[in-house]
This record gives sequence, C-alpha cells and structure tokens, in this order.
Amino acid sequence: MSDVYLEKIKIKGFRSYKSETDLTFPAGPGLTVIVGPNGLGKSTLFDAVEWGLTGELRRLNGMDAKATEKKAALGKKPEVQLWFSDSAHVYRSLTTGMINKVGATKIEDWLTAEQWRGVSSIADCLQLTHFLGQSSRQMFVHLDGKQRWGLLEGPAGLQSLWKVQSTLGRRQTDIGFDRVREGFTREETKLEEELSLIDGLRKQLRSKRELERADEILAPEEILARGQHISDELASKLGTTAPALQNSDLNGNDVDGFLQHVRINLELAQQNLVNQRAQLTQWSSLAQKYAESIAKQASLRQEKDLATREFEIEEANTSTAVVQASSTRANHQLLVDENSALQAARNIAASEIERMHQILAMEVKLEAAELISIDLTTKYSEQTQLLAANRALLETIDLQRSQQAALIEQSTTLKVKLTQAEKLLKDDAIRHAARLELVVAPEFQSTLATSINDERQILARLEAEANSLNLEKDAVFAISNAISAGVAQIATALREDDCICPVCQTTFTVTGHLKELAAKQAHEADQKLVGIEERILQQAEKIQTTKQKLFDLNANVIQLKQRQEDLNKLVLETDQLENTLRGTPLLSDLEIIEFIPTLTAALEQNHDAVKALITSIALTPDASTVRADTHRLEILQTETTFEQEKAATALANLERELEQLRNIASSGMSAEQLQATILEHDFALLKNSEVILKSQEKLDAANENETKLKITLTEKKNLVNEINAEISVQLKIEKDLAERWSRQGYTGLPIPENVQRLDESHVDNEIRLQRISQEHSTLLEGRRRYLAHVDLQRIEESLKAQCERHQVQEIDGAILKINTQLATLKIRQNSLSSVLQKRTHLLSQLNQKAADIRNSVSEPLNFNTEKFCAALMSDRNSPVNLSAVASATTAQALLSFQPDGKGEAKNPLLYMSEGQLAATSLCLLFGASATYPWSRWKGLLMDDPLHHNDSIHAAAFIDVVRNLIRSQGYQIIVSTHDMEQAGYFLRKCRNAGINARYHHLYGRAEDGTALVQSS
Repeated sequence: MSDVYLEKIKIKGFRSYKSETDLTFPAGPGLTVIVGPNGLGKSTLFDAVEWGLTGELRRLNGMDAKATEKKAALGKKPEVQLWFSDSAHVYRSLTTGMINKVGATKIEDWLTAEQWRGVSSIADCLQLTHFLGQSSRQMFVHLDGKQRWGLLEGPAGLQSLWKVQSTLGRRQTDIGFDRVREGFTREETKLEEELSLIDGLRKQLRSKRELERADEILAPEEILARGQHISDELASKLGTTAPALQNSDLNGNDVDGFLQHVRINLELAQQNLVNQRAQLTQWSSLAQKYAESIAKQASLRQEKDLATREFEIEEANTSTAVVQASSTRANHQLLVDENSALQAARNIAASEIERMHQILAMEVKLEAAELISIDLTTKYSEQTQLLAANRALLETIDLQRSQQAALIEQSTTLKVKLTQAEKLLKDDAIRHAARLELVVAPEFQSTLATSINDERQILARLEAEANSLNLEKDAVFAISNAISAGVAQIATALREDDCICPVCQTTFTVTGHLKELAAKQAHEADQKLVGIEERILQQAEKIQTTKQKLFDLNANVIQLKQRQEDLNKLVLETDQLENTLRGTPLLSDLEIIEFIPTLTAALEQNHDAVKALITSIALTPDASTVRADTHRLEILQTETTFEQEKAATALANLERELEQLRNIASSGMSAEQLQATILEHDFALLKNSEVILKSQEKLDAANENETKLKITLTEKKNLVNEINAEISVQLKIEKDLAERWSRQGYTGLPIPENVQRLDESHVDNEIRLQRISQEHSTLLEGRRRYLAHVDLQRIEESLKAQCERHQVQEIDGAILKINTQLATLKIRQNSLSSVLQKRTHLLSQLNQKAADIRNSVSEPLNFNTEKFCAALMSDRNSPVNLSAVASATTAQALLSFQPDGKGEAKNPLLYMSEGQLAATSLCLLFGASATYPWSRWKGLLMDDPLHHNDSIHAAAFIDVVRNLIRSQGYQIIVSTHDMEQAGYFLRKCRNAGINARYHHLYGRAEDGTALVQSS
C-alpha cells in the first residue's frame, strides 16, 4: 500500500478552539511551520491530530488528575476531523471514532502497514515515531524503563509474536492435553492391571491343580480333633504352656490359627529338649568335677598345716639377722662421713688453685682484646673519611646533572614560547582588525535593528492601508452596484429631448445633455471601483516586498551575530596567548614585536650554559664508579662496625668473668700452702679408704645373710597363702555346682549317678516328640491340599467371570481382546505425543524468535540514533545507547551513555542537562521513525523542538529535516514561537526546492476563533 499524507484538519470545541477552525497541509512530502506566540493553540493542533487518530491524549493521561477533569479538559463537545491524501476521512468525538474509507473499518487497520498489523496500540507507536511534545513527560528519555519498552515492543514486532505464542501456550490448552493424557494413562493402567490379573489367575490355576489330590484332603473338623489330642499330649508329657483354643477355633473358623498354636507348642517342646540335652551333656563332666573338688580340699588342708610350722621357724631366724645388720651398717656410715669431710676440704683447696690459674689466663686475653679494639677504631675512622669524600663528590655530580636537566627543560620551554610568540605576532594584526570590526559592529547592528523597526512600521502601515482599501473597496462596491444600476436604468429610460431630471427635477437647457450626464455618472462609478482594486494590488505588492526585506534583514542580523561570535573567539584566543607569554618574567614588560629576539637570545644563552656544564661533567669521574666505591666502603664500614661491637662484647665478657673470679672468697693461703694441704688430705683419704673397704666387706656379708633369710620367709608365707587360695577356689566350685543343680530343678547333689538317671528320661521324651511332629506334618499337608482345592474353585470362577465380561468363550480370547485395546490406545498416545512435540517445538521457535528480536531490538535503533546525534548535537562525544533487558514479562528499555566515549556507562537522566535530554529525545524520535516504518503516514510532528535548546543548532536541524523530506518523503510539521526562526526554516526549504508553507496564529477573535494567516 502507498504512503498517505495529512491534507486537512478541522477542529471544533476541542480545548482552546471553541469555534470551528480548519488548516490545510501540502498533500505530500514537505515542511509546514506553525508560528505564533505562546498560548494561541500551537500545541493544541498537535493534540488534535493525536486525539483524532487514537482517541487518547498522552500528556493528559500522565497527569495526576481525576478522569472527569481530564475529560473536561478536552472540551464540552470536542470534534476533530482529519483528511488524508488517499481520500480517507477520520472523525473523532467523545462518543465516536471512525474512518470513512473504502475497505477500512478501523483507523488502526488503515494506518498500520501490512507487516505491522500485530501492534496493539497505535498510540504507543505514534508517541515513539511521530510525535515530540514540549513537556518532559512526553519525551522518551523521561519515561521509565517499562514505559519505554511498552513503546518499543509494538514497532519491533514482538506483540504479534506474543499473540501467537500466548494462543499456543495457553494454560487451558495445557490442561486439555494433560486431561487427555491422564485419561489414556488411566485406561492403559486399567487394561494392564486386568491383563496382569488374568495372567496371575492362570499361573495359580496351574499350581493349584498340581496340588489337588482328593485322598489326602483333611476336613477342618478332623484337623481340629487330631490337633487337640497332640496338643494335650505336649502339655501333659513335655510341659508346654501354649494358649488354649477358643470356641470359634473348635468350630473350624480358625483352623490355620489352631495349627499355628500346635506348631508353636512343638517348637517350644523341641527347644526344651534341646536345652535339656545341652544341660545333661554339661552335667556329665560337671558331676565328675564336683567329686574331684571334695577330694582335693582334704589334701590341701594337710599341706597347709606343714607349711605354717616351717614359716614360724624362719620368721625367728630373720629377726636375729636384721638386728646384726643394723649395727654393722651404723659403724660403716661413720667411716664414710669422715672420709667425705676430708674429700670436701681437698676439693676446696684444688678449686682455689684452679681459680688462680684462670685469673692469670683471663688477664692475658683482656690485654689482647683491648689491642684489637684500638685497631678497629682506627680502621673505622679511615673508612669514614673516605666515605665523606665520595659522598661530597656524588653530591657535586648530582647537582651538575640536575642543573643540566633544568637547562634542557628551560630550553624546551623557550622553544615552545618562541613558537607561541611567532603565532602571536601573526595573529596580532588580525586581532587588531577584528577589534576594529567589533567596535563598528554594534553601530551596524543598531542600523540593522533600526532598519528592521522601520520596515516593520512600514509593513504595519501598509497592512493598515490595505485594510482601509479593502473597507473602501467594500463600500465603493456596494455603492457602485446601486448607483451604476439606477443611473443606467435612468439613462436607458431618458430620451434625447428630455431636459428635466427625474431624480432631482433639475432643468437642462441643452437638448440631450441630461441623457449624456446620466451615462457618464454610471461609467464613473465603475471606474472608481476599478481604481480601488488596482491600488489594493499595488499595496499587496508593497507588503510582499517589505516582508521580503524583513526576512533579508533578519538573515543579515543572524549572520552579523555569527560573525561577532567568531571575532570574539579569535580575540579571546589571541588575548589568552598573549597573557600566557607575558606570564613569563622575561617578556612581561616587552612589546610583542620584541618577544621573538628576546626569546632567541635567551635560548642561545641557555645553549651555551648547557655546553659549559657538559664540559664540566666530562672532567668529573663517572658517577657509577664513585657510587660503587661508596657502596664498597659502606659495606666495609658495616663489617668494621660489626667487628667493633663483637670485640666490645668479648672485652666486656672478659672483664665481667675476671671480676667474678676475683670476687670469689679465698682462704688467704698461697698456692704452695694450698698444694701442701692437698697432699695431707690425700694421705688421710688413702688411709681411711682401707678401713672403709674392710667395713664394707662386713656390711655386705650382713646384708646378704639378711636378704636370704627374708626371701626364704617370703617364700614360706606365699606357700601358705597359695594353699589357702586353692582351698577357697575348690569350696567355691563345690558351692557353684550345687546351686546350679538346684536352679535347674534337680534334687539331691550333682553326682554322676543322678545325672545318669536324668539322661534315660530325656531319651524317652525325644522319641515322643518325633512322633507328635510327624502327626502335625500330616495335619498341615491335609490342610494345604484342602485350601488348594478351595482356591482352585475360586480361580476358575474368576476366569469364567473375565470371559463373560469380554464376551468370549475362552480366556485366551479375553487376553487377545485386551492386547488389541492396548495397541489401539498406544497408537492414540503416540499421536498425542507427536502433537505435543510439534507444539513444543513451535513454542520453542517462537520463544527463540522473540528472544532474538528482544535482544537485537535496540541495535538498529542505536545505529540510526547515533547518526542523528552526530548530525544534530553540538556535543557529539556522549551518544546515548538504548538496551533491552530481561524477558517479555519483565522487559525494560534502559538508556545509558559514556562521557567522552569511555569509562563506565551512566544514566543520562542523572548527568545530562534538560537541553541535552531534549536534544536526545529529538534524535531518538528521528532514529525510531527511520528504524520502525510501521505507519503508512510518513509524518513527524514536533512541537517547538528547539525551544530553549542550545544543544542543537537551527542550521543542523533544518539540514536534517530537508534530508528526511527529500530522501525519505516525510511530511514534517513544526511549531515555533520565533518568527525569525520560522522564516529561516521556510527559506532554507524553499531554496532547496521543497514544498513549504506556514500558518501564522496571530490572535483570537471575540468568540474564540483562532486568527490564522496562511501562506
């Protein structure tokens, strides 16, 4: 379908337009400028277009007010009509919204391009791609993330996908599929259970038929009678105490329970016999042990009497030996103490001689240490002097290096200053001319302003004269019609010989003169009307000429302002450069022409100083060599310091040790006297040693005799204790066996004769229990065969019922029928699974497609927006990017920008000015319109887009507008309150051959009708 364009709008009763007002627009690509002061209804015209197409007014919807107040703000009976180039006529009132167009019933279907028919709200789409209002609430950047996403998802193509996706993925569809699948599963489970039941019955039937033998079946009454007999025998002969049968058991109602009771009695009797057999086996040996214990007790009592007598004799001998050993031990201790005193006296004398020798050796070491300390001090002083000399040399070298660097830096600075001085010398003449031009500019600007005012006054006068001529024309036209018609009739009725006027009764003497005068008057009235119309045409030409002069004068004023800005910038840059150079002390008081010679001389002087300093540095030793020597000396000095500290520590230790030796108490004797004393003590010690050795031999003999007697006494005592312990053990064995015999219910003593008698009775009970067990097994087998016979009858009845249910003769036919039903059900389940798989695959594809569109929805928009930002915004280093995040249910469109194109992305609402945000909104409008061509109407409506906006230059804006009209075929409608700006827009477009017109809102009539002048 072809593009459409707005041709005409008619408004009545809508907001400030109380009376009917209509405006026309070029029916094709072009520019329409709506100009006029604030408050005359420029924004209301855009509101009317939005409300006429959508029935909504977004800037009112976003306000905090009641619905009734918002409705009242539209007007009492608002009506908006829109005509488009394809003959479509849109009519909108509070109750009606319709379109008169062949083949279209809804405005949305007519306006939306074929591939975008899935959008849910053309109001969202129009706000994104067609409208830009003055209010910040209407700007895309001021919306939150979810609102931005709501505007994007329709043009981006996501809504149509989500409609298909929601249709396929409805919860009701899932529930329906689940119900069908559950029904199939229940039916399949039922059939499988039935088939399993039949198979189980057949297996039971085969096993039961193998057990069925009529001659071995026992009736419940017979089982109860025979079972009661063996139960009584167990209780009387084997001592079982199992519970007795109830009346119901005797009546045959619980035969299995009765047999279970009998089995419990048998197991209990069998366990009793096993326990008794184990006890009797033990008592065969325990009885023999009991007899041996009694015999052994008598023998042990005899041994105890003999050992007690021997112990008493040894105890008396041991007491005598202990007394003798104590006396010998006391005498030996006296001799040992005397010898220890002599040894201590000798040791004291020997230690005093050793201390004298140590003092002499310590004094020699102290003198040597003092000599080493003096040598190290001298060495340290020499190293300190060498280090000081090297450090002074290093300071001199570093100073020369720093002076060289400072001179080189000063040379670089002088070169830069010299370059700046050359530039200043060139720009100074230009600056002088610019200042002269700036001085004259205000006068020229004043002249232009005077000319503009004069032309405006002339225009006002010409327009007033034109109005007067129009009024005069209307009056003359009315009079002329009446006079010329009446006079013409009189002239026609008069004859040549009539001399009396029928109107004023004047008498004319000349015949024919009255008729000639009447014809002349009629002709003069017509000539006067023609003359007034010629004057009106001449006046209109003068007005048009004056308006053109005004446009030209305004253009000259704009050019003059731009020239002044350029000159001011040039003067400011040159002044800043001069101030920078004069900040140098060398140039502060000089003329500009003297800057270059002065800087050249200073640069040459600096070069000479650098050369002299380099020569001086060449004569100085290498700094690295000096530093290496200094480092080596510092290491040697550190080592010398360490050796000094070590020598001082050793010297202090020697002095402290010598002082300690000298402080020890002395006997006052000389070394010779001490040596003589030691010899005397050694002779006395030798003599005492012989006496001590003899005393020690006597003591050892006494101790040995005492030890032997004590050992013998201990052995005799231990023997008596062992015999007593053994007797206690045998008594305990006798007592334990007798108590155990009594606890197990036996009478008498546990002697072998009694154990033999109990063993013979146990053998008789084992034979009796074996016979009773055989009888119980017979009863169980008879009961099992009876129950198999009953189960066989029940299984045959169940199989017969299955055959009757499936209406077949044999059970194999029923199985075949069930298997057929299962196969049919499986085919239906596979068909359902195939449908579900296709549905899941389709949903997955739709989800992936939606995710792809959602992930890439911002890429083409960012690409186009960045182009418009580069073309429109004065600050081109902060392009705004829009990114879509999250899923469809929680999607957001987030705005971010990077200052200077680097660093962390930031929120533009927090960092940009209102002018920058308005400029960004304009760029986003152009970008969205180019990215999403969802509408057949290629229109852009911008309400005062450059209002208080310094971020976009008017020239850049009109260049973009011209390109959109010429290359893309857009119909652009712009409002502004600035007459000069409007004239600039129109002139730029008309010069480019673009269809351009304007509507000038210059006031309102008394009835509220807008006064519009169109061109």
